[in-house]
Amino acid sequence: MAVTGCGSGGPKHVTKKRTGTVGHTGSTSATSATSATSATGSTSDAAALSADQTAEQLAHTAASAAMTYGTNNNGNYSGMTAAALHALAGTIQVGPGAGNAYITPSGGVTILDSGAGFTVTATSSTDDTFSIGESASGTPTQSCTGTASSACQNGSW
Repeated sequence: MAVTGCGSGGPKHVTKKRTGTVGHTGSTSATSATSATSATGSTSDAAALSADQTAEQLAHTAASAAMTYGTNNNGNYSGMTAAALHALAGTIQVGPGAGNAYITPSGGVTILDSGAGFTVTATSSTDDTFSIGESASGTPTQSCTGTASSACQNGSW
Protein backbone atom coordinates (compact mmCIF):
# COMPACT_ATOMS: atom_id res chain seq x y z
CA MET A 1 0.00 0.00 0.00
CA ALA A 2 1.35 3.46 -0.78
CA VAL A 3 0.99 6.36 1.60
CA THR A 4 1.51 9.81 0.11
CA GLY A 5 1.71 13.28 1.55
CA CYS A 6 2.27 12.14 5.15
CA GLY A 7 4.04 14.66 7.32
CA SER A 8 6.79 16.82 5.91
CA GLY A 9 9.11 15.74 3.17
CA GLY A 10 6.69 14.64 0.47
CA PRO A 11 5.49 11.19 -0.48
CA LYS A 12 6.45 8.12 1.46
CA HIS A 13 5.86 4.57 0.34
CA VAL A 14 4.94 1.84 2.81
CA THR A 15 5.38 -1.78 1.87
CA LYS A 16 3.98 -4.66 3.93
CA LYS A 17 5.35 -8.17 3.73
CA ARG A 18 3.38 -11.05 5.28
CA THR A 19 4.59 -14.52 5.97
CA GLY A 20 2.58 -17.26 7.57
CA THR A 21 2.37 -20.92 8.39
CA VAL A 22 -0.67 -23.12 8.63
CA GLY A 23 -0.80 -25.50 11.57
CA HIS A 24 -2.48 -28.90 11.64
CA THR A 25 -5.67 -27.32 13.03
CA GLY A 26 -5.99 -25.06 10.03
CA SER A 27 -5.20 -21.87 11.92
CA THR A 28 -2.84 -19.36 10.40
CA SER A 29 -0.04 -17.69 12.29
CA ALA A 30 1.19 -14.55 10.55
CA THR A 31 3.79 -11.92 11.14
CA SER A 32 4.29 -8.72 9.24
CA ALA A 33 7.20 -6.43 8.68
CA THR A 34 6.81 -2.86 7.59
CA SER A 35 9.47 -0.80 5.89
CA ALA A 36 9.30 2.71 4.53
CA THR A 37 11.54 4.54 2.13
CA SER A 38 11.58 7.83 0.33
CA ALA A 39 14.11 10.39 -0.72
CA THR A 40 13.52 12.37 2.47
CA GLY A 41 11.41 10.06 4.69
CA SER A 42 12.49 7.38 7.10
CA THR A 43 11.31 4.21 8.73
CA SER A 44 10.89 6.18 11.97
CA ASP A 45 8.41 8.54 10.23
CA ALA A 46 6.39 5.53 9.09
CA ALA A 47 6.52 4.03 12.58
CA ALA A 48 5.32 7.33 14.10
CA LEU A 49 2.47 7.51 11.59
CA SER A 50 1.48 3.91 12.36
CA ALA A 51 1.56 4.64 16.11
CA ASP A 52 -0.67 7.67 15.55
CA GLN A 53 -3.12 5.66 13.45
CA THR A 54 -3.40 3.17 16.31
CA ALA A 55 -4.13 6.04 18.73
CA GLU A 56 -6.77 7.40 16.34
CA GLN A 57 -8.49 4.01 16.34
CA LEU A 58 -8.31 3.87 20.12
CA ALA A 59 -9.87 7.34 20.39
CA HIS A 60 -12.79 6.17 18.21
CA THR A 61 -13.19 3.02 20.34
CA ALA A 62 -13.12 5.09 23.54
CA ALA A 63 -15.70 7.54 22.13
CA SER A 64 -17.98 4.65 21.23
CA ALA A 65 -17.62 3.26 24.76
CA ALA A 66 -18.31 6.75 26.14
CA MET A 67 -21.54 6.94 24.14
CA THR A 68 -22.54 3.56 25.58
CA TYR A 69 -21.71 4.85 29.07
CA GLY A 70 -23.96 7.88 28.48
CA THR A 71 -26.77 5.71 27.16
CA ASN A 72 -26.53 3.48 30.22
CA ASN A 73 -26.68 6.56 32.48
CA ASN A 74 -29.65 8.45 30.99
CA GLY A 75 -27.47 10.65 28.76
CA ASN A 76 -25.17 11.71 31.56
CA TYR A 77 -21.40 11.18 31.51
CA SER A 78 -20.76 12.11 35.16
CA GLY A 79 -18.52 9.58 36.84
CA MET A 80 -17.14 8.25 33.55
CA THR A 81 -13.48 7.25 33.86
CA ALA A 82 -10.88 5.53 31.71
CA ALA A 83 -11.45 2.39 33.82
CA ALA A 84 -15.20 2.57 33.13
CA LEU A 85 -14.49 2.78 29.39
CA HIS A 86 -12.16 -0.21 29.66
CA ALA A 87 -14.94 -2.15 31.40
CA LEU A 88 -17.20 -1.42 28.41
CA ALA A 89 -14.54 -2.12 25.77
CA GLY A 90 -11.77 -4.40 26.98
CA THR A 91 -9.45 -3.38 24.14
CA ILE A 92 -9.02 0.08 25.67
CA GLN A 93 -5.62 0.22 27.35
CA VAL A 94 -5.58 2.43 30.44
CA GLY A 95 -2.13 3.91 31.07
CA PRO A 96 1.09 3.49 29.11
CA GLY A 97 2.73 0.13 28.53
CA ALA A 98 4.18 -2.21 25.93
CA GLY A 99 4.52 0.63 23.41
CA ASN A 100 0.74 0.73 22.84
CA ALA A 101 -1.66 3.64 22.47
CA TYR A 102 -3.54 4.31 25.70
CA ILE A 103 -6.04 6.43 27.59
CA THR A 104 -4.45 8.05 30.64
CA PRO A 105 -6.15 7.21 33.94
CA SER A 106 -6.03 10.92 34.88
CA GLY A 107 -6.83 13.36 32.08
CA GLY A 108 -7.74 10.88 29.35
CA VAL A 109 -11.44 11.39 30.03
CA THR A 110 -12.88 14.88 30.52
CA ILE A 111 -16.47 15.44 31.63
CA LEU A 112 -18.03 18.64 30.28
CA ASP A 113 -20.94 20.77 31.45
CA SER A 114 -21.90 18.79 34.57
CA GLY A 115 -21.97 15.49 32.70
CA ALA A 116 -23.76 16.67 29.56
CA GLY A 117 -20.68 16.21 27.34
CA PHE A 118 -17.31 14.49 27.23
CA THR A 119 -13.90 14.33 25.60
CA VAL A 120 -11.72 11.21 25.44
CA THR A 121 -8.05 11.48 24.56
CA ALA A 122 -5.84 8.67 23.29
CA THR A 123 -2.07 9.03 23.49
CA SER A 124 0.16 7.33 20.91
CA SER A 125 3.46 5.66 21.75
CA THR A 126 5.09 8.80 20.29
CA ASP A 127 3.16 11.01 22.78
CA ASP A 128 0.90 12.56 20.12
CA THR A 129 -2.71 12.90 21.34
CA PHE A 130 -6.03 12.37 19.56
CA SER A 131 -9.28 13.58 21.16
CA ILE A 132 -12.92 12.96 20.30
CA GLY A 133 -15.92 14.17 22.21
CA GLU A 134 -19.38 15.55 22.23
CA SER A 135 -20.42 18.95 23.56
CA ALA A 136 -23.45 19.43 25.80
CA SER A 137 -25.43 20.44 22.70
CA GLY A 138 -24.50 17.17 20.97
CA THR A 139 -21.94 18.68 18.60
CA PRO A 140 -19.08 16.28 17.87
CA THR A 141 -15.56 17.53 18.57
CA GLN A 142 -12.22 16.26 17.34
CA SER A 143 -8.68 17.61 17.84
CA CYS A 144 -5.08 16.47 18.18
CA THR A 145 -1.56 17.50 19.09
CA GLY A 146 1.54 16.16 17.38
CA THR A 147 4.84 16.70 15.66
CA ALA A 148 5.46 17.52 11.99
CA SER A 149 5.81 13.81 11.13
CA SER A 150 2.60 12.80 12.89
CA ALA A 151 -0.90 12.11 11.63
CA CYS A 152 -1.95 15.31 13.41
CA GLN A 153 -1.61 18.29 11.10
CA ASN A 154 -2.55 21.76 12.35
CA GLY A 155 -4.68 20.33 15.16
CA SER A 156 -6.82 18.05 13.01
CA TRP A 157 -6.82 14.43 11.82
